[in-house]
Amino acid sequence: MDIAIYMMGTLSKEYDMRPSLSEIKVPALVLQGRYDLVTPMSGAEEMAQAIPNGQLHVFEHSGHMVFMEEPEELVAVLKQWITSVK
Repeated sequence: MDIAIYMMGTLSKEYDMRPSLSEIKVPALVLQGRYDLVTPMSGAEEMAQAIPNGQLHVFEHSGHMVFMEEPEELVAVLKQWITSVK
């Protein structure tokens, strides 16, 4: 896990896409697990705020693997969001 975290940190420094987030023209949903050790909450908040039509949803019982840790909640959130942006 330490190697994965190191690699993600290195990649994010080399390929910082944050300046491009403001160019996204479609609604975007940023998903974040409350206990994510790989991606900090501050990064998800920053991303959602930088996207003009961005929205953040925090999964209260998940880490980085939301799709494995809260699959039913994930499906419910995605269905609700997709319906809201139609």
